This record gives sequence, C-alpha cells and structure tokens, in this order.
Amino acid sequence: SIMVSRNGLFGVLCSILAFHCNALIPLQSVPSYLSSRGSAALTLGSQRNPLHCVRARAPIRLRGGAAGATASSELILKHIAPICGIAVAVSMFYAPLKAVLKAREEKDLGDLNPLPYPAQVGNCGAWLTYAICVGNPYVVVPNAIGLALGLFFTFTGLSLARSEVKSTILRNFVIYVSVVLGAIGIDKMKLTSIASNDLFGWVGNVLLMIYYVAPLATIKTVIMTRNADSIDPRLAVAGVFNGLFWFIYGVAIWDGYVAIPNAIGAVLASITTTCWLSFRKDA
Repeated sequence: SIMVSRNGLFGVLCSILAFHCNALIPLQSVPSYLSSRGSAALTLGSQRNPLHCVRARAPIRLRGGAAGATASSELILKHIAPICGIAVAVSMFYAPLKAVLKAREEKDLGDLNPLPYPAQVGNCGAWLTYAICVGNPYVVVPNAIGLALGLFFTFTGLSLARSEVKSTILRNFVIYVSVVLGAIGIDKMKLTSIASNDLFGWVGNVLLMIYYVAPLATIKTVIMTRNADSIDPRLAVAGVFNGLFWFIYGVAIWDGYVAIPNAIGAVLASITTTCWLSFRKDA
C-alpha cells in the first residue's frame, strides 16, 4: 500500500519559509521532520524545547477505516482550525480600520482610543518573530497582517492625538518595539544559551498576556457601574473563538507556546462576553 507522511511535506514547506527568513533569525531551532522506519518524529534543533513535546507519528494511509479517521482529524486540527483562527484574528485586527480611516479623513480622533495599538504592534511583532523561527506559516500570516495594521493605527494616533496622549502612545510603542528588537539582538549575538524558539516563545507569551489582560480594567468599571457600553460584544465573542481555535491548533501540534496563552485568552474573552451579557442595557 502507498504510505504518505503529510508531516514530511509540511516540514519541507516550513523549512523553505524559514530559509527565506534567515536574514532575521538563525535556523538552528527550526523544526525538522525526519522519517525513520515508517514514522515521522519532530526534533527541535540541538536543544529540546520544554513546551514542545516530541512524539513519533505514524504516516497516514490513503485508504479508509481508522487511518482515514486519523487523516480527517489531522486535517481538522492541524489545518482547518488554524485557518479559522487566521480568519478570526485578521477580522479582529481589521475591526478598528473604519474608525481610523474616518479619523484620518476628519483629522480628529473623536472617541477613538489609540492606546491599544502599540500593544498590537508589540504582540504581533513578537509572534511573527517566533513563527519565523519555528517555520510555522499559519502563525506568520495573521501576525504579519496585524503588525502592518498596528503600525498604521499607531502612527495615525501619533499624528492626531493630543500632546499628553501622544507621549503615552510613543512611550508604549518604544517599549514594545525595544522588547522585540532586544530579544532578536540577544539571539543573534548568542548572549544566552536559551534556544531561539524558547526565547521568542516566552517573549510572545508575556506580550500576549499583557494584550489579553489590558481590558480587565474595563471589566472592573463595567461591574462597578453595571454599564457594559464600553464593551464591544463583537470583539469579545471573536476573542473567545480566536483563543479557542489557536488553543486547539497548539494542542494538535504539541506547541505549548501557542496553546497555553490562547487558552487563557479564550477564558478572559469569555469573562468579558459574560459581563456584556449581564450588564448590557436590555439585560
């Protein structure tokens, strides 16, 4: 019977992507998928990543039965789930675009709050670096788009905000960018024995937690005033599905750096959604 290792093909594609990004990140930690005695095993350079589980997987048969069910499961968990995650994440990043374009046209921010945009830049920049390091195109795509939009939103806020708000935006932007560039510099100059994927994974996790925890101040105000007008229900619900899809994908590929923070994000977004359902005007 014909035996096909889909992980092998996927590994080749990841390696090609990471090769083209070699100018940014060294490739000693890029995953390689190696076949041995009819199975594919995942290795991570010379050092094992404590949050990446190494497991041997049998190749997928092209015929039905249990093997066909396994193929369907891998298709859903390793491809459909991240594609859904990409769609939700990109829609969340695009959400402020209409308001930002209106503010640029009117040359006035109005009620638009530009303070979260530097956090989007830092979060997406860190995850883009991690995705390039491990050669994962599913994580590259949404974060590349989010980084570009975050930069556009941030510079719009800098050009239109009042002087005191402008200084806050600039300070936060410099901090986030410095953290990401500092991590890249530390890795390139070999100033630490930590593997590249571990370093960027931890940086991405810390910045993502800041990104997720930031709205909790709004939730406190909502509970105290019993008024949920400050919560955008569409973004809250999207946050639940975004965290859920990426959690499923992270578990499927045994990547704790993807699974754990997104599980926490889904829980926090669920809390935000619950607050909106409890304290909206027609509740």
